[in-house]
Parts: sequence; structure tokens; C-alpha cells
Amino acid sequence: MALCAAQFCLLRLHSPAGRLGQGFGGVFVKVSDVIEWVDEVKPNAFSDAVKVQWLSALDGRIAADVLLFAPEEVERLPYVYPGDMDRELLVAPPHDDIYSLWLQARVDEANGEYDRYQNSSQIFNAHYSKFVRWFADTYRPAQGYDSSLTRPLPRSLAGQF
Repeated sequence: MALCAAQFCLLRLHSPAGRLGQGFGGVFVKVSDVIEWVDEVKPNAFSDAVKVQWLSALDGRIAADVLLFAPEEVERLPYVYPGDMDRELLVAPPHDDIYSLWLQARVDEANGEYDRYQNSSQIFNAHYSKFVRWFADTYRPAQGYDSSLTRPLPRSLAGQF
């Protein structure tokens, strides 16, 4: 049975662990987990505050363009450093790798390493497109937004709406 985009958040996508590495148990990966992992595999001089802003921008894009959140829901989404380091991100495994790929691309761009940025952006875009295609095929967002359906979010966001 195909579900509409509004029904997506009524479901929880379960996975034994996130794809970023060992120790990412649970359904949703946290902001701090992604930052820690990216700092390990791609050392950089950017502050956690900057990386939180980059992750917030990606989740805002996902919320508005893919999950079809209502505008007032998107407005309440931005993450703030340091208070939201333990906040869970919107995309669950197996597609949560988009977060680390996004940060790696942003690091390359901000460092002016444009050849690396081009490569890391292509990798991110391939994974992001795969997530969007999977979501569209699974939840049929073209059926439109139904404001009468509630959208349970990751536990760290649930009390805000």
C-alpha cells in the first residue's frame, strides 16, 4: 500500500544501527554523531557551530522539499549550537549517510578545494537523489500535503509542535 508524504512521519523506520559507523544505535542519528564522524574521517578547522548550521540547512531542505512539512513546521526546525547537539536528524537509516556526505562537501567548498568539492558534491547528490527517489516511490508525496495528519518527528523534535 502506498502512503502519502504526510503519512510518512506516522511510521518509524527501524534499523539496528545507522550507516555512519559502529555505535550509531537507534532509529535516528544525532547531530553530534555526524559531526564527530566527519571530524574523524575529514579533519577540518570548522567549528561545531558552523557544522550545526550546515546540517540545519540540509534538514530544512529535506523538510520543505521532500517531507512536505507545512511552512510553520519548517520555521521551527533550525538547529542551534550547542543546544541541539543531541537532536535527532530527520532522515533515518539506511539513508542517513547523506548527512556525513553533505558535511564533507561543505568542508571542501569552504576550504576552496573545488576539485574535491565537485567530487564530494557528486557523491552527495547521488545519495540524496537515491533517498528522494526512495521516499517518492514509498510515500507518494505527489498526493499532496494533508494538514489533518499529524507528523511525529524524531523524539528530540516531538514536543515543539
